[in-house]
Amino acid sequence: MFTNDTILTILSIEAKFNIETIINNVEESRVISGMSGISGSNCIMSGMVEARIEKNLIVSASIEGTKGDYRVKFQGIGAEWNGENLYLSSVRNPYEPRVFKSLDGAVSQLQKLGLSRVDIRVLAV
Repeated sequence: MFTNDTILTILSIEAKFNIETIINNVEESRVISGMSGISGSNCIMSGMVEARIEKNLIVSASIEGTKGDYRVKFQGIGAEWNGENLYLSSVRNPYEPRVFKSLDGAVSQLQKLGLSRVDIRVLAV
């Protein structure tokens, strides 16, 4: 049978472990969310997006634009840099938002990244 002191010691160790785990997760989230896009811009490549999605720092995206000129903008804790939302960029041109010619292409890319929540805003020309 456990004494009260033994139970308190076990609970104390478990609480300390849980607190340390939470602190480590918060510190790791700060490191990831503290990174901007390439060279401090508000553009971000898909590999960095995937890491932020896994950590729930990016939770959704919106596709904005007009016919043949769609761009993907992200929302969430880790989806801003210098007060601006991050836009998906391509490897070929990491300093500019990636332009999709169709909504299907943009939605397909977001599905590959692991996002299930997407808002679509098509602007009238």
